[in-house]
Amino acid sequence: MVVGETKMSLHRRLWAYIGNAVHRKKVGKRLIPSEVWINRILHDGVRPEIRQLAVATDETWRVVERRFITIWRQRNPELLNKLKGGNGRAEGIIQVRCGKCGSIKRVTVSGHRYCRTCQSKYDNSARGRANKLAWVKSPAGRAYRNSAKVKSYTEKYNKDYQQALKLGLTIAKYRQQSPDQLRLHILRHRAEIARKAKKRVKVFCDKCGTRRKEYSQGKFGCPKCMRVRQTIYERSPKGRAAHFKSNHSISSRIRHTQYNHSTKGRACHRRWYLKQKAQETFRTLRSVA
Repeated sequence: MVVGETKMSLHRRLWAYIGNAVHRKKVGKRLIPSEVWINRILHDGVRPEIRQLAVATDETWRVVERRFITIWRQRNPELLNKLKGGNGRAEGIIQVRCGKCGSIKRVTVSGHRYCRTCQSKYDNSARGRANKLAWVKSPAGRAYRNSAKVKSYTEKYNKDYQQALKLGLTIAKYRQQSPDQLRLHILRHRAEIARKAKKRVKVFCDKCGTRRKEYSQGKFGCPKCMRVRQTIYERSPKGRAAHFKSNHSISSRIRHTQYNHSTKGRACHRRWYLKQKAQETFRTLRSVA
């Protein structure tokens, strides 16, 4: 249980409190005891509730909050308020603009507000990249990426992105348009869409949905499908025969012999020999120690 003050409606305050707790757990941030409690009861299937204890003014809310925290702490020793009360924001309103850069905060579906400018700076910093990499490799990050909800959202986003790219629209505008509005847009801009289609390159693979990669000479290809085709070819009888022929033919043996006796080949062999000798010395010293 938590006791606090607010100037918002009870429903909105409860929604913002739950949304903030769920969001901080999802991104892997350190949770305060009240947020841990919210996530635990949500996991158990219990719906949190909010109740109004008293109504106070701007001059008396600190005294009222301290009084109720004292009363409920006597009734419930497990009250999650760590402070005595009266130390919250005096205005009790939601911050619409960021306190650092002054940008307008964006609102997520859960009601969480964040500054896009400061968030992008943190994500691009060394600390932000390290924390993101640690979360991606963690069991929670793997489970989040492999969940059916995230996979369905990614597939839907890729499809909408491809359709919006064909029509020359952003994803937000494409999703706002109705089917009739999209047909009207295609009829009006038919020539422009056809002209862009000739110049446009497919961003995602049609088979697996992986983002295509640009190779030499301006060619694009799907790395995942290319690896699969290469593996199938190497394991086929034709691929094994070609590999054996390229490594055991007379011309290949001559090339290998010429390279081994060249200055570059001897230097490469010398570096390999010194590396092996250093590794053997290191293993001997480690075994002795």
